[in-house]
Amino acid sequence: MRYPLRVALSVALILSQIGEFSFILATVGADMDILPANAQNILVAAAIISITLNPLLYRAGGKIERWLDRCMPGLTNCIHARCAPIPATNGR
Repeated sequence: MRYPLRVALSVALILSQIGEFSFILATVGADMDILPANAQNILVAAAIISITLNPLLYRAGGKIERWLDRCMPGLTNCIHARCAPIPATNGR
């Protein structure tokens, strides 16, 4: 979508959190006998871990970006090239 790496990484880190909505889905799934109790426990544990780690990962976004630049320069160069601004036209 032509966004810089920092923006894309920030959005990815924010969206990586399962969120509180998973608790509702787990409850509804268990009530409808769609989700076994063991799967409900795993889903709740994953949600708790995700909710706990998300602020730490978001705060480390700059370090993750620098790591990507250092360890995966081909990927970051490709992203930087794609997000280059489109040359402005004279409106014609």
